[in-house]
Amino acid sequence: VSQSRYSLNGTAIAVNEIIADGLKVYPNPARDRIFLSNASSVAVFNLLGEKVFDDISASQIDVSALPSGCYMLRVGKLGVYKILVE
Repeated sequence: VSQSRYSLNGTAIAVNEIIADGLKVYPNPARDRIFLSNASSVAVFNLLGEKVFDDISASQIDVSALPSGCYMLRVGKLGVYKILVE
């Protein structure tokens, strides 16, 4: 899994695209949409554990209505990844 971080005073300000086992998630951070390639069974959770998005085979996620912050993206059995919404 490739996921680079940039921080300022210990606070993450950007997380590069996620690449794992053929999965690609970009851009990260995002303002309007997050695009996914080779993803199945996608779910997005806020940090309280509440599901804010769920789809069996999404190629993109509209994040424009989500409050800015950190979210967890679960992609099938590939894993859980941090995404940032601006």
